[in-house]
Amino acid sequence: MSAALTSSALARAQGLAVRSLVPLARRVEAERGRRGNVERRARLEAAYQRASALDRVRFMRTFLGPRPERDPRVGTYWSDQRRRDKARAMTTHAGMLYDEHGSTRGDYLTTYGLDYVGPTVSVLSPYLDKGRAGLALVEVRRTRRYARSCKWGPSSVATRYLIGRNETGTWFAHAVSVKCVTVREAVSWIWRGRENAIIERQGDVALVSGGGRSETLPAGHVVIDGVVTHATHAAMRTPGPRERLIVGRRATVRASEETRD
Repeated sequence: MSAALTSSALARAQGLAVRSLVPLARRVEAERGRRGNVERRARLEAAYQRASALDRVRFMRTFLGPRPERDPRVGTYWSDQRRRDKARAMTTHAGMLYDEHGSTRGDYLTTYGLDYVGPTVSVLSPYLDKGRAGLALVEVRRTRRYARSCKWGPSSVATRYLIGRNETGTWFAHAVSVKCVTVREAVSWIWRGRENAIIERQGDVALVSGGGRSETLPAGHVVIDGVVTHATHAAMRTPGPRERLIVGRRATVRASEETRD
């Protein structure tokens, strides 16, 4: 009798122990599942962030084009804002600093600085800055406002210029493509990608290496006794074997043209 009671009591005790452990095991499994869900959610969030970053990169490359080509010799200690401010300040010498605003009918010009290369780098190839004052890329934007009774809203058009100084001390503003966003790209656009082949430069005329026929010299550049001369530029020799003369191109000045009317 005592043995039977002992065995039954032991069975009841084991049953109670099992029943008490089941909720604990369920809580442990639930905690593990919740922790797994949190970790899974964190992994999904990280993957989503990576995908979003890739989408942003694809958007920049597809719709905004490649990153602007900036000369690595300029250095990273110059912030983009400082380059823009320096470029805009150089327009005061060229007489192209505009800051016009208004809400009435008329045309308003505004100058924006885009990029700047200091004289320590601009004197080197491919810039060949004769004036040793640095080079700047700026944009002059004209905003035209119409009468309030007109159905047209304000319209704008822009022209971008390469600003610098020549060897005689006079400042110039060379119109370039509106697609140029750095000084390096503006120089490359002017010389049609031949800026690294320039041997010598005289204003808008350059002596480059490579075969081919020399281009017609613009007004003011004259060849006298085998030397290309100009009133405000230093003399330059004529091409030798495997050399030729090229003329830098200029963009159309659009900031003074009509837009809609």
